[in-house]
Formats: sequence, C-alpha cells, structure tokens
Amino acid sequence: MNRQKIEVIKEYYWNGILEYEKTFLNGIPDGIWTFYYDNGQKKEVKTYKNGEPDGIWILYDYNGQIEEEKTYKNDTSEICIKRYFNNEQLKSETTGFLITDEDGLQKIYGNHKDYYQNGQIMNEKTYGKMGMEGTWKSYYDDGQLRDVQSFKDGKREGIFKGYYDSGQLHFVIHYITDILGIHTTYHKNGQILEEGTLYDGLKDKTWKRYFDNGKLESVNTFIKGKIID
Repeated sequence: MNRQKIEVIKEYYWNGILEYEKTFLNGIPDGIWTFYYDNGQKKEVKTYKNGEPDGIWILYDYNGQIEEEKTYKNDTSEICIKRYFNNEQLKSETTGFLITDEDGLQKIYGNHKDYYQNGQIMNEKTYGKMGMEGTWKSYYDDGQLRDVQSFKDGKREGIFKGYYDSGQLHFVIHYITDILGIHTTYHKNGQILEEGTLYDGLKDKTWKRYFDNGKLESVNTFIKGKIID
C-alpha cells in the first residue's frame, strides 16, 4: 500500500510573525499556501492540486485590501485574472488561456477589459497567439465610445475611427498596410481639419489643413514626420 506523505513548511519573520505556510503531498505542492506581511496581514493565498495551480489565488496589499484574483479553471490552461483599485473596485479583467511560449514566457490569449474608478469600461481588447486580434474599443469615462480599430495577427487592418466626447467623428484612418494609412481629421462641426498619409504613425507625403469653414489653410510635405521646406 502506497503511503502518502503530507508535509507542512512554516517560515517566520524576525519578529515572530508567520511569513508563510506551505503544504506538500509526496513532495509536490498541494493544498493551500498562505503568505503574510510582517504586520500579520495576508499577502497571498494560493491553491495547488497535484503540483498545478488550482482554484482562486488572491493577492492582498499591506492593509489587507484585495489587489488581484486569479482563477484557474478545471485543470486546464483556462484562467481569469481580476485586478482592483485600492477600494476593491474592479480595475481590469482578463479571461483566456495561459500559454507558455517557446522562450518560456507565459502569455494569456483571450479578452481584456480595463475600467475607470466609476465602474465604466475604459477599453476592450482581444489577444491571439500572434498578438493583437479582432476589434479593440476604448471609451470615455461616461461610457461614450472614444475609438474603435481592428487587428489581425498582431497587425492593424481596415478602418480606425476616433470620436469626440460628444460622439462626433474626430478622425478616420484607412490602413492600407499595418504601418501605412490614409488619415482624415475633422473639426467638431464635421468639416475636414486635416488629411494626409501616415507612415508608421508619422506624417508622410502631402498633408492638407483646412479652416472649419472648409477653406484650405495650408499644404505641407513630410518625409516620415519631418516637414520639407
């Protein structure tokens, strides 16, 4: 009959306060691991099953407020990570799959949301194996859409639109390639403010600027962000 060996390891700070308590089953991490600050407050609580992360892991700040929760699901690579402001209001949430790449680095492929402190969504993002993926959106703190753009295999594609906080269209970029796009910016009255080509985020070639009545204000030529006299 196989005998199971359960081992509990405890370590203490210089002042006698418990620093951590870990449990092992036959030499493998198993059960609840608890870590503490030197003031006695919990620092982190982890759960293992057969040496693998399991269930909810909780990280606390020095005052006992929850900073982060990680939930490992169903003995798979599926994970949910929630981070919090210091009032324990939700700050961000990531759901997806935890993958270790060829360099040994862990990455999460899935959906990510950031939040303002008033609870409104700040942005929504998706990551795939190649990086940025799908539709990304960001918002003003009142919930009004700020911008929306698309990615495929880590590269921009299609149309990137930005909006004023009034909901009026602010700019449009039509991406021809990941780094080359046609940019048009608008006045708040809907008239074109500026139009030209962007190369890797920098003004390139001919750019035209207009007054808010539609009349041409200036024409300039750029080479990768530098104006040509």
